[in-house]
Amino acid sequence: MNGDEAACEALEMLCGGEEEAWSWGEDENMSDLFNAISSITVTENELVLVLEANDLIVSIFDGSGFEYSPLVVDGYLVFGPFDINQFYNIIIENMDGLEVLWGLFKPIASDIELIEEGIVSAIDNNFGDMFYLNQMISIDEVHQDLKAYNTQYYNVMGRKVSKPSQGFFIEVQTTNIGEISTKRFILK
Repeated sequence: MNGDEAACEALEMLCGGEEEAWSWGEDENMSDLFNAISSITVTENELVLVLEANDLIVSIFDGSGFEYSPLVVDGYLVFGPFDINQFYNIIIENMDGLEVLWGLFKPIASDIELIEEGIVSAIDNNFGDMFYLNQMISIDEVHQDLKAYNTQYYNVMGRKVSKPSQGFFIEVQTTNIGEISTKRFILK
């Protein structure tokens, strides 16, 4: 060992001594995943999202409605690149009781860096700061009937209309689950 051994031991104690556990596996299949992540070209402000595949149906959309298609590699879904200054919606179907490992990676030259990771489930929907999780539920899981308490109509200029007759209107219903806005075209 070069240098002062006591200083090295003190530094190891200060820094925790051991590296954090790597939750993404160690077997030979990981090289395929790492190669897939590294093959995605990113800029300084972009990251790659990786999810365990399971039996999930995952859709990711940006603010403009663009849907990202995943690359499937050895049981993982690889999405990206994602700009860290943007927000994205994730819709996951078939989440029923599953816990799914996810990670945000940054390809760097011939290596990759794990920026953030976590586990998402139906109970804990923490998906980092860039993503908003929308879980799909089946019609069988809806247990309450929709009750409309009040309905108001507005014209395209935003003025309230008491009795809509003919034309294009925005219908705003106050219900037991909040306000619902829909577009209506009335032809009489």
